Formats: sequence, C-alpha cells, structure tokens
Amino acid sequence: MNESQFQTFKLSDVINNLVDDKGKLIKAPGIPVKGFKEPQDGTQRKMLIPSLIPNYVFRGSELGLIARFFLKKSRYGLWVSGPTGSGKTSVIEQFCARLNWPVVSCTGSGRFEFSQLVGSNRLTAGKNGEAPTMKFELGPLAQAMLNGYVFIFNEADLADPSELTALNEVLEGKDLYIPENGGMIIKPHPMFRLVCTGNSAGSGDDTGAYAGISQQNMALMDRFYFLEVGYMSEETEEQAFALAFPTIPKEWREKMVRFAVQIRSSFERGDLNSLSIPMSTRTLYKWADNYLWLLHSTGTPEEKLYVSFQQALGARYNSTDRQVVCQLARAIFGEAWPAIEH
Repeated sequence: MNESQFQTFKLSDVINNLVDDKGKLIKAPGIPVKGFKEPQDGTQRKMLIPSLIPNYVFRGSELGLIARFFLKKSRYGLWVSGPTGSGKTSVIEQFCARLNWPVVSCTGSGRFEFSQLVGSNRLTAGKNGEAPTMKFELGPLAQAMLNGYVFIFNEADLADPSELTALNEVLEGKDLYIPENGGMIIKPHPMFRLVCTGNSAGSGDDTGAYAGISQQNMALMDRFYFLEVGYMSEETEEQAFALAFPTIPKEWREKMVRFAVQIRSSFERGDLNSLSIPMSTRTLYKWADNYLWLLHSTGTPEEKLYVSFQQALGARYNSTDRQVVCQLARAIFGEAWPAIEH
C-alpha cells in the first residue's frame, strides 16, 4: 500500500454544515479520519470521487457512526436503511467526497447475480484492425476491494437472499477468488469499505409500500452495522433547504417544507385516509428546482408552486389523494392554491 496517496483529515475541517435534531448548526468533532490526497485530473480515482455539494447538511445523529465506520477497517459492513429519497446514498457519498474517497456502486434487483459485482468476460475491439478479443473486466466490488474504494450496493434488499449471501466472506475480510480471470486472487485493500442501502433493514417490508423487497439471510445481516436515515425534522430540513435554495423567499421555503412534512405525516399514519405516497427530501428538492424554472413565467407564486408541485409529485396521486393534498396545501398556502375540480 502506497502511503503517499493518503491524507489524514480532521472531521471538523471537512464537515461544515452539521446540525443537531433541532436544526441548530453545531461543530463537528476534531477527530482524525484517514482519506486520500486529491488525485490528478483525468485519473480513474479522480473520476470516481463523488461530486461535492458544498452546502450539504449532515445530521449529528448520523455522522458519529459513519465516521467510526470509515475511521478504521473492521469485519463489518454498513447497512443504511430508510424511506425513499431520505438521503441514504447521498450522506455516504458526501462524506466520501470530503475525504477524496472514490466510490463505485451498483443497484440491486430481483434479477441480480453476484457475478455482476465480480466481473465478466467481454468482447473488446482490436487495435489497428486486429480481431476483437475476449477480456475479463472487473466488476464494481472487485474494483473497490483491489483499489481501496468504497463500494455502495444500493437497493440491496431487492436482491435474492441466496445471491447476496455471497458477500459473507467479503465481509469477513477474506480474499476474493475469481476463477474466470485465470484464478485471480484479490486481497482486500485496507481502505476498502462496503455499504448497502435499502428501504428495509433486511427484515422485509411490513408497510406494503416497497414492492420487491426480500427478507435477507440472518447470517449476512449479522455482519453489518446499521444506520437508519429517516426524513429530516422540520427544523433541520428548513436549515438544509435554505442552504440549498437561498434564492427562494424564506416565506415560501418554510411553507414548502411544512407541506412536505404534512404529506409525510399523512402517509405514515397508515389509516384509510392516509396519502399513498410521501414527499421525500429528493422530491422536495425536485419541486424547488421546478419552481425556480417557472419563477419568471406568468402567474401568481401559488400558481407556480402548484404547477411545479404537480410536475414533481402531484400527478402521481389518485383522485382521492388529490383532494387530501389540496386541503393540506390550501391550509398552508392559502386559498390562492388552485382548487381541485370535482
């Protein structure tokens, strides 16, 4: 391992926007965390470092475990669970971005096979008119283990448990053997980290909201630390939203966040009158982006908010849900919010 490519950072120097549960800005601890020196442009390592979002807001309730996980290599992975669009992947990527830590990722599905993570033989074009040849290309997991990258397996709980249990030996710190590549053996790099994300914590979905989720093997899940990333509190989200969209007037930002919180509360109640779809943090930001696009068009602010909301989420609701959403919106934005026609 070439130590010259690494750098030790103080967490307090790289994490600027850290908030507590009440949305109050707090200072990150000054603990040292090992990362990478900024690589040269054009290198693979440079291209794999996540794009840094300067105003990204970290939550104190999450940062402690994330920092400990990255601080020292252990025989465990990190399983990040939470509802859709709550920031499960982004919190890991933004932490890595501040440490120049390259990230490779893959998304699970019901047709996932472990071999997708290891690699496969592919036909590559020959040079100078030569005939194409078969060449083995390493998959994202193999690349991460070899080079000390972070491997993020998104939507891991959509994968077949029998395929995902192949990660057991990887999580134990054992070598990765690839017979298809001439018996190649990859010893895990000390900087290699494995993170899985999912809408469940591996025990299946008991809400009925996430189709295709599988209950994962107990022996596999015993090899993870667990971090639950829920939606932000209203105070925290207002702080993050203000940093992300400073050009939207404060009055509208606060109302947009309050509306998102009300929609989530209705969804989480789970009764007959509940909304069928929540408003995730991702959707809230999509709504804000749409609103900014319409800012200089004709119409009242409420009409622009309505149209941009419909484009971001509203069009997905059925007729019954739309009536509930309209009532919530008019209670927050006033009677200027367009009414739903019966």
